[in-house]
Amino acid sequence: MMAVERSQPSAPSQYVQRKKHLPLTFRILNGLLDLVGFLFLAWLIAIAIEWAGMLMIWPEEGSAHSERMLRQELSYLNDDFASTISGSSPAIVAFEMATLVKFYVFEWTHLTQFYEWLKVAPADASKIRSSLSRVARQVSDFFQAFINTTLVFAVRVTVATLSMPAFALIGTAALIDGLVQRELRIYGGGIERAMVYHHVKPWIKPAVLSTWFFYLGIPVSIHPNLIFVPAILVFGMAIFLTSALFKKHL
Repeated sequence: MMAVERSQPSAPSQYVQRKKHLPLTFRILNGLLDLVGFLFLAWLIAIAIEWAGMLMIWPEEGSAHSERMLRQELSYLNDDFASTISGSSPAIVAFEMATLVKFYVFEWTHLTQFYEWLKVAPADASKIRSSLSRVARQVSDFFQAFINTTLVFAVRVTVATLSMPAFALIGTAALIDGLVQRELRIYGGGIERAMVYHHVKPWIKPAVLSTWFFYLGIPVSIHPNLIFVPAILVFGMAIFLTSALFKKHL
């Protein structure tokens, strides 16, 4: 009698199984690394968009465009938001975060001092050193825009982080309401519509991540409520429909 060979799981399935059984500590570290990578990518895209705008859309403004954005972002927080959950002013929190980022990114690393040294070449400098100095002086406006955009990014990350409790509050309320509606549907013998559930569930994660990505990279100053309020509503509706239409038997 021929022995029946057990089919070995494929490599992708083995990877998925190992990933599901990762310890909680590794999952947390993996999530933190993903978050850092996401923020770093969004930061680079924001700088690239600002530089592209300086070349093609607002060449006459130069770095003044990003400086004006920074003032406008802080004015939104100062004028329309009274306090955070901790009781502190959002404008003060965002300003302190921008100051902290400016210190560690540009001052603690001596990046600003290095750039100032690079711009000024001694009289007996070599041809390569003189060429680098000339290029540094020509792109000085882009370097200033790089600083301003980084500070705008820090302010927006602070605003997006402070908006997360609103997502959690609306999500919790939508989850409870959806589960109540699900129990009423089961008790009343309602029809389960799995198609709607499978179409709505994928909107939960993008409702948060896409909002962050768009808000951090947009090259114009816009009120945070115009971005986060619709996103919170979409997030809450997705949570509600997912929990309300979740199938009793899979």
